[in-house]
Amino acid sequence: MSRSIAALINPELLIWARQTTGLSLEAAAKKLGQPSEKLATWENSNEQHPTIPQLRKLAEIYKRPLALFYLPHPPEQSQPLHDFRCLGANTTHSYSPELRSLIRNVQHRREAAIELAEQLNEISPPFPITAAITDEPETLAKRLRDAIGISYEIQTHWREPYAALKSWNQAVESLGVLVFQSSDVAISEMRGFSVSNDQFPVIVINSKDFPNARIFTLMHELTHIALRNGGVCNFEEDEQTALTSKNQRIEKFCNHVAGAILVPYENLISEPIVKFKSHEVDFTSEDIDKLSKRYQVSKEVITRRLLIINQVSPDFYQQKRRELIEEYQRNAEAARKSGGAPPVFRLALSKNGYAFTRLVLNSYNSDRIHASDLSDYLGIRLKHLPALQAAVFAEGFE
Repeated sequence: MSRSIAALINPELLIWARQTTGLSLEAAAKKLGQPSEKLATWENSNEQHPTIPQLRKLAEIYKRPLALFYLPHPPEQSQPLHDFRCLGANTTHSYSPELRSLIRNVQHRREAAIELAEQLNEISPPFPITAAITDEPETLAKRLRDAIGISYEIQTHWREPYAALKSWNQAVESLGVLVFQSSDVAISEMRGFSVSNDQFPVIVINSKDFPNARIFTLMHELTHIALRNGGVCNFEEDEQTALTSKNQRIEKFCNHVAGAILVPYENLISEPIVKFKSHEVDFTSEDIDKLSKRYQVSKEVITRRLLIINQVSPDFYQQKRRELIEEYQRNAEAARKSGGAPPVFRLALSKNGYAFTRLVLNSYNSDRIHASDLSDYLGIRLKHLPALQAAVFAEGFE
């Protein structure tokens, strides 16, 4: 009976899986429901092994396939993502188990996208824009916006932020970028990250954030891809280190470009709300709210753009930013308490994006992958497939 059969595996695999997941010996043992001494024995002995059910539970904890533990040696790891967060020490050791798992999953889906595209004889062109940190931010923003192809007229006709988010996401995907969303990681740890390969670069957005904030994340990470230096971000700017830290300079640059993509200079200065103001005291909260809704961006983006075009002072911006942070926290708490979840197929589409979902569905419909592969790639049961198919091919792009 399997309950007492030992899993004869290389103990190095247990150590490797735990450490790359970011769990301490004690934390892993607690999740397993075993003393840490027993787990330590399994990791350091060729004679004592977990049972097969125990190994299966460890595979779930470490989010690794069971077969991986029967390899003769630990597999080579992918290159870690650069860390642009303000943590004092830019190392992947600070990544939570949830973020590590998400990064692995994203890399897995990107590799799947490459394979599926080849099977479908689809060509994924390299990302069309190449940029440098020495570029003028407003000019680069215009190049990126032109490539995205969303006009001011289209943008200002959106009436709610989720419609804007969906449109921006699909427009970015049309450039050969995979756009994924995830709610597995705390916003305090990661607002977004990007993988800036030439073929199928990836942008990941934290879906715990508000839709307008996610749109900004999308453009911030798109700028990282243009710079060819993707990584994990939270967009915070430390003014005291901005002139000395390369990471901070890059984050500040990407923030500037992202805001300029979403609220172009020429359009903003032509807005009557801005055009006929003579002093910052004339800008009311109602004015900022109207501009925020007009462009479907956050109020902070609007306030920062007004600062950049010299319509308000740094003191005005900092005061308004403090107010907006407090407002954001209140709204986030209210949203958390309100609960409610969209249909399963909508969650799968949000998680995987239209581009990757379409690749998987086309591969399945042409009998290049099995149903089990589809479920693995998209994280969805087959009973939700008809609704997902309808959403992708009716609302997305063929």
